[in-house]
Amino acid sequence: MPKKCPCLKIELKETSVFLKAIAEATRLKIICLLKNKELCVCEIMAALKLPHTLLLHHLRPLLKIGLLHKRAKGRFTYYCLDKKALAGFRKQLARLIN
Repeated sequence: MPKKCPCLKIELKETSVFLKAIAEATRLKIICLLKNKELCVCEIMAALKLPHTLLLHHLRPLLKIGLLHKRAKGRFTYYCLDKKALAGFRKQLARLIN
């Protein structure tokens, strides 16, 4: 009889929500762009060659799970990666695969 998986004893809803939010190539590209610095919407749009509305569609789920922070400065909105949240999600994933 196989050993019981330790994952059966932990709550995985938060991990599932995280995986759903990032399970799209454009969102992974956004995470990669913001990995080392804060960028304004216009910079992200230019890098990904996306229209404003489509970019906002992809930013929303990342904001909702707390992976991104945004701040307004004048007419511009800047986004950055929340490294602490990313570390938390990394720990959750490590519990699944280790």
